[in-house]
Amino acid sequence: MAAAGIALACAAAVPGRARRIASGADALPTPEEVLMTKLRTTALLFALCLVAPAAAHANRQHEVMRTCNTKASDTGLSGAERKKYMSTCLSSARNAQQKKMKECNISAQGKAGTDRKDFMKGCLSAN
Repeated sequence: MAAAGIALACAAAVPGRARRIASGADALPTPEEVLMTKLRTTALLFALCLVAPAAAHANRQHEVMRTCNTKASDTGLSGAERKKYMSTCLSSARNAQQKKMKECNISAQGKAGTDRKDFMKGCLSAN
């Protein structure tokens, strides 16, 4: 009997459920509970969709950093020389991406819509 009291106390936070448990009815969710579950699930999926691109960008940044760090280690740089090399290496990686984007934009002149999108996708991945 104590377990039933605990169940009622825990279920009191969900208004419809406490009433159903007390009356001995089946514990089917109310329409409001179903709606809330759907809303929570949708919000969670939306949040995951927002986080995924940021994680992908972080991975690219990490790869560039790792490559520059490996090159600096291979050349045996340390201190201020290493810091200067890392700064140059990381900025050249950014500049290379910007240069690639400019070249593809120039080549895509005259294209529009889906044709331009497909061309840019191919151009950026090919270089």
